[in-house]
Amino acid sequence: MHHILTLLSCLTLLTGCSASKVVQSWADPNLPKPKKLMVFGVTSEEGVRREYEDLLSQALSTRGLDAIPSYNVLQVKGEVDKEKVIAAVHKAGVDGVFITRLVTVTTRVDAVPQSGPVQTYPFSAASSYWPTYYVESYRLVEHDLAYIESNVYATPSSALLMSIMTQTIDPNYSDRQIRDLVAAIVEELGKKGFLSEP
Repeated sequence: MHHILTLLSCLTLLTGCSASKVVQSWADPNLPKPKKLMVFGVTSEEGVRREYEDLLSQALSTRGLDAIPSYNVLQVKGEVDKEKVIAAVHKAGVDGVFITRLVTVTTRVDAVPQSGPVQTYPFSAASSYWPTYYVESYRLVEHDLAYIESNVYATPSSALLMSIMTQTIDPNYSDRQIRDLVAAIVEELGKKGFLSEP
């Protein structure tokens, strides 16, 4: 449990996304899949945590994997008490925990092409007989990229069963973005054989 508790003690900001995609994933093919998970959204925003844990738990349960939100049995405000975490996991009778946390946020600059009309008048600005030319230019657009890690651990061994890294473009707290993140995670879990077919 030590590795799990270390992650839980580092509260960071969990965000959703308007465009989420899985950029890396790994699953241990030799370890048994969990039958019941406790879902942790590691965040300092309690409302975001509860919505994320509810949505992911519901989505996993719909696909045949029993899952419960951690906030039902563990109230986290400020520093995480390790003994309380151990007690909550034991009380829930789960054989796995699902922990999602923000790893880092970077900035990407994209050059977006744009065209505009330019009409040239070699001799007189009043002339209307000269053609119009379209000149392509670029404008720079900045995007925040949030990298969010989701790990599945077996309990009580703390063995890592699966890891998913997602990339979120321009993250914020919206309901739509949290749902998009959950959908990306659930799809990847299905691909790795953790879930039944929809």
